[in-house]
Amino acid sequence: TKLQDGRAATGQSQRLMGCTGSVAKSGLASAAPKNFKPRRRNSVSAEVDMHPTKAYAKKVFPKSREERAFLKSAVAGIFLFSDLHSSLLDEVIDAMEKKHIAAGQRVIAQGDTADFFYVVESGTYRVIKDGKVLSKEYSGSGYFGEIALMYQSPRTATVEASLGGVVWALDRQVFRHTVTTAKAARVAVSQESLSKVKILSTVTIAERARLGDALVACEFNDGDTIIKQGAYGDNLFIVEEGLAIAYIDIAKGDAGGSFKKKEVFRHTAGDYFGERALLTDEPRAATVIASGPLKAWTVDRASFERLLGTEVKRRMSQRVSSYDMLEGDGAAPATVKKGEWSFLSW
Repeated sequence: TKLQDGRAATGQSQRLMGCTGSVAKSGLASAAPKNFKPRRRNSVSAEVDMHPTKAYAKKVFPKSREERAFLKSAVAGIFLFSDLHSSLLDEVIDAMEKKHIAAGQRVIAQGDTADFFYVVESGTYRVIKDGKVLSKEYSGSGYFGEIALMYQSPRTATVEASLGGVVWALDRQVFRHTVTTAKAARVAVSQESLSKVKILSTVTIAERARLGDALVACEFNDGDTIIKQGAYGDNLFIVEEGLAIAYIDIAKGDAGGSFKKKEVFRHTAGDYFGERALLTDEPRAATVIASGPLKAWTVDRASFERLLGTEVKRRMSQRVSSYDMLEGDGAAPATVKKGEWSFLSW
C-alpha cells in the first residue's frame, strides 16, 4: 500500500490476512510490519448461527507444508475470512478437504442447497446459469460457493470442470462456526472497548455497533512497531490479547541532538490507542511497540467516515480540542497512570 501525501515507506513487507491495507498509513515509520496482516473490510457479515442446532466437531485433513502455504495464500484475499486471527484461520485450513475433479464433473449445481465452499488449486471450471455457459470461468485459481454459505440460499449457478484438476472444499458447518466465533469476539470487543474511547462519547449505541462490525483482526510479533511517533496514520487499535508499550522520544540535550526513549504507558487487553487518527491528520505523539505476541482489532478513518458519516465526525471533532495531548517538545511526563491515560492520544 502506498503512503499518501508524500509520506514515504521504507519497505517492510506486509502479510495477507487481517488488517486493512490502509493501515500502512496508521502511523508506522514505514509500511506495516512483516506480521501485520492487511485487508480492507467494510461492515459486511454473514447470517450467523448464534445457537446452532448441531454440535460442532472439529475436522482435520492432513496437508503438506506446501499445501497449507497455498491455502493460506489463496484465502488471503477473501473478505469472508477477514475477521479471523491465526488460530481460527488454522482451523479453517485444517478442515479444508482436497478433492480431485475430473473433466466434465459437476462441482456444484444451480438450485441445490449449499454445502461446501471451494478454492481452486488447478483445472478449469466453467459457470452455467439457466442452461447457458457464462463468460466467467475459474482457471488454476479462484474460489466459488461463498454466497450460498453466507445467506443459506440455493446455489445460483452450476460450476463444472472443463479441464480436470484439484479443488479444496470447506464445509458449511466449519465455515459458520468460524464466522460465529469471530463475530462474537468482535462484538464483545466493540461493546466493551469502543464504549471507553473518549472521543466516541457522542456516538450512539447503534453507531458504535456499526463501527464495531467493521473492526478487522491484526497480529504482531514481539518487537513489531505498530505506530511510530512523528509518522502519520488513520487507524484506531484495540488490544485483544497481549501487551503493547507506548514510548515517547525525549531529547537528551547533547550536541548531537540525539533522543532517548521513555516508556509512558502499557496497553493490555481492552485498551485502545490511535483514536485521534480517526479525526485528525496530525502526526503520532508516541511510538507503540508489541511486547510479545499481540492480537488486536483495528478500524481506519475511511471505514469510520463511511459507516458513521460526516455529522458524527463533526460532533466528535468539536470535543477533541478539549482533550489534553502530549506535546512533541521534548518534555518528559511521568509514566501515565491507568486512570489518566484516556486523555492522551497517540
